[in-house]
Amino acid sequence: MSVVLETLSNEWRRRTLSLLSGHETMTVDDLAETLAVEAGDRPADTLRLELHHCHLPKLADAGLVRYDAERDRVRVRTDLGELDPLLEAVRASDRVA
Repeated sequence: MSVVLETLSNEWRRRTLSLLSGHETMTVDDLAETLAVEAGDRPADTLRLELHHCHLPKLADAGLVRYDAERDRVRVRTDLGELDPLLEAVRASDRVA
């Protein structure tokens, strides 16, 4: 659980996971574009690089997403039901901050 908490300590990983939870599968480009629009202050190209090299591998290593870098596709794991309360708490804290 400490790996998951450490992984979710980053705002961009929390945003990514929250966004992915509403989709079956997304391309990294679509993910970066959507996050850039939501953030309003980050270029999509920069986010795409950060997602590809940092955030998606960390989320995958923590077992939260499945990331296929070769096919440029990412999806949230469907068997994360036990983490729902934690993810909701993280979303709530992001709305307050």
